Amino acid sequence: MGIEESFNDALEKAKSALAGITNNEQGRDFLDAVVAKAKEVGETVGDFAEDAAEKVKDFAEDAADKAKDFAGEAGEKAKDFAADAQEKASGFISQFSEDAGDAADAAAEQAADVAETAQDKAADVADAAQEKAADVAGAVKDKAAEVADDLEG
Repeated sequence: MGIEESFNDALEKAKSALAGITNNEQGRDFLDAVVAKAKEVGETVGDFAEDAAEKVKDFAEDAADKAKDFAGEAGEKAKDFAADAQEKASGFISQFSEDAGDAADAAAEQAADVAETAQDKAADVADAAQEKAADVAGAVKDKAAEVADDLEG
């Protein structure tokens, strides 16, 4: 038996008990209204958590894209600098060219590392937000179950 079936079964028992104690069917209606409101709140919190997780995911993707763009631009600028320096330093061209190429490669590597780190951090933030959203949704469901248990008892 699933959680929802167990919950519905417990709810039916609580409604029957309340109707038996009070000899009044309005007690059943009251419990139905309380449960409907609890489900509505749970769904609203779940929707909010999903929206928050989606926004964090979008932010993480945007951050990763921007980091990649930055890495590409930094690499291009480093290469452009190397090319300009090569033209202006004709006397030192062979040594400078090799050093500038190495510097451009190192800068491109550093920029790629920064982009990768930013992407990893953004993914960590997205994962943490999704976990938090799941925790909040679970807490709401647990609280609804407690309310149902309290109504039953």
